[in-house]
Amino acid sequence: MRGRIRRAIDRATAAGDRVNAWGTRLLAGKGIRVAWLVVGCLVAVPLLGFGTIQAASTVAHEERDEVTTIDLDTTDVRGLVVDNGAGRVTVVGVEGADAIVVRAHISDGLRDTGHSITTRDDHVFVRGTCPLFGSDWCSIAYTIEVPEDLFVNVKGQSSVRVSDVSGGLVATSDMGGVDLVRIGGEVTATSDQGRVEGHDLTAPRTTARADQGRVSLEFAESPDMVDVEADQGSVDIVLPEDPDVFYAVHMDADQGSENNSVNTQSTSDRSIAAKADQGSITITYAAP
Repeated sequence: MRGRIRRAIDRATAAGDRVNAWGTRLLAGKGIRVAWLVVGCLVAVPLLGFGTIQAASTVAHEERDEVTTIDLDTTDVRGLVVDNGAGRVTVVGVEGADAIVVRAHISDGLRDTGHSITTRDDHVFVRGTCPLFGSDWCSIAYTIEVPEDLFVNVKGQSSVRVSDVSGGLVATSDMGGVDLVRIGGEVTATSDQGRVEGHDLTAPRTTARADQGRVSLEFAESPDMVDVEADQGSVDIVLPEDPDVFYAVHMDADQGSENNSVNTQSTSDRSIAAKADQGSITITYAAP
């Protein structure tokens, strides 16, 4: 029995040696060597080019700051529109201000980061962009001061933060959170990949959406309408306690609890609609 096993092992070893010798002869052939050289060049040239571009981009990297002031006494501006596809945006309302001040911290790479400010149709437009090629170091962080009663429409690639604005607001973030503090007027806030949070809100009407995060809103004044949806997070709404104020409340939590402790009345002109696909919903009064 052992002899048969030994002979089988010897035959398998001999077959392996023959295959190895055939492979060695094949790879030693002139045509194969040429083919391998061609394949190696095809792989090496793009990698070398990529490395060269990376090195050039690092050498070309620089950062700069720019400040632009738009005097509203000489222009009929009613709103600000910000579209920053290269970073975050912070907007601050300033009481009594008569100008829009745009502060941009810009990071350039192999190619310049796009930054433009224009005025048309009674609006100021601020735009930040990255080039399609050579954009390794591309980013812009905007900090913008506006009169507190100016309408603001702001979109950022990353986080968006707005405070002390009462003229109405549309705030959108592609890859970050949206933070609102002391906001009045009608509000629409949307985050594709982050949370939406609001504090000390006086907005009469608020719509908030978060695709991959929670929505948390705290009101300093009783709102007329709140419409909130969180796809992958919880919904928390905190209201000022007022025994004379009632809300028509509709809650829909697919995979979580529903908790409501505010005064409700189905025929009320004030309404709250809250939906959470993968989280709980809580509507309550602020702690005394």
